[in-house]
Order: sequence, then C-alpha cells, then structure tokens
Amino acid sequence: KGDGQIDDTEAIQNAIDAAVSGDTVQVADGTYSGDGNVNLDTQGKAITVQSENGSDNCVISGSGTDRIFYIRQGEADTTVIDGFKFQNGYSDDYGGAIYCDTTSPTIRNCVFQQCEARFGGALALSDSKAEIELCQFNQNESHEKGGAMYVTGYDPGTYDGFRMDDCSFTECRSLKGGALYTN
Repeated sequence: KGDGQIDDTEAIQNAIDAAVSGDTVQVADGTYSGDGNVNLDTQGKAITVQSENGSDNCVISGSGTDRIFYIRQGEADTTVIDGFKFQNGYSDDYGGAIYCDTTSPTIRNCVFQQCEARFGGALALSDSKAEIELCQFNQNESHEKGGAMYVTGYDPGTYDGFRMDDCSFTECRSLKGGALYTN
C-alpha cells in the first residue's frame, strides 16, 4: 500500500526492498509464509519491521523448511523487528527463526514458537550485540546447542555482547543449553 503498510497479498521482502533507512514497514494482521516472506533480509537498513497489531495477530511461518530472518549486513540497534509470532522456522545450521551475523538489531515483543535448528532453535547470534526485549521462546529445539538461543563470540570478560530484558523460555530442548547456550 502507499501508506507504508503491507497486507496479506504482498510479500514482506518487497516492502523491505522499497524501504529506506528511517522507514517503518508495517505488516498487516495475518499469516505469512513462502517466497518473499521467509529468508527475509533487512539489507543493512536502519528500518523498523513491525506488525500492525502485535504477535497475537501477525504470524510469519517458516513452514518447517525455512529460516525467517537472516540479518547480516552490519545492522545496528536502529534496525528493529517488533511484534511478530515466528512459528515453525527451520535452519540446518544457525537460528531457525532469526540468525544475526555480526549485527546489533533490536528484537522486541516477539514470540518464537516451535522453531528448530542445529544451533539456536529459535535465535542464533554470531558476534552480534542484539537487544532482545519482551520476547517469549516456546517449544523450540536445537539438535546440538541452545534450544532457544545460541550465542557465539561472547566473552563476558571482554565482550559487551547481547542484552536480554523480560524474556521467557518454556519447553525448549537441546543436547546442551535447553534455553540458552553461550561460548
């Protein structure tokens, strides 16, 4: 739509592609999956990708075959993902729902549900200083480490790392670190 919102007939990636730094991509209520709605790339832009009415009303599904966001182009905390339910995200390596590689986005008001990956069933951070706020991690699974989250490049003595505020973890499973694994 011309007002900066997308509805369920459009692909989220198309709206991200059209956005410029400072924009908000507002996603209408509904369930999104498939091409243009998974493997989303914020392209290093300082944008907010936000649901119209919160995670109860806006679901992005990986359908058990796809990761939902791959954030990897140096994004800072001014890149914001806000108010989604990420469901059935999948990756055979890192982060079933979101993989952040050397970035620092803000992720808030999101529900990660039934996502699966080798490392970090729902969320994986590699040398990333992401801010995760008011998120719920439910029934996520890792095949090796971090049922909900896997964090690499974290040294509490020298690396100021990621930040989590008011997050909850329920029924997340992994061989090591049911909820969170850091190294």
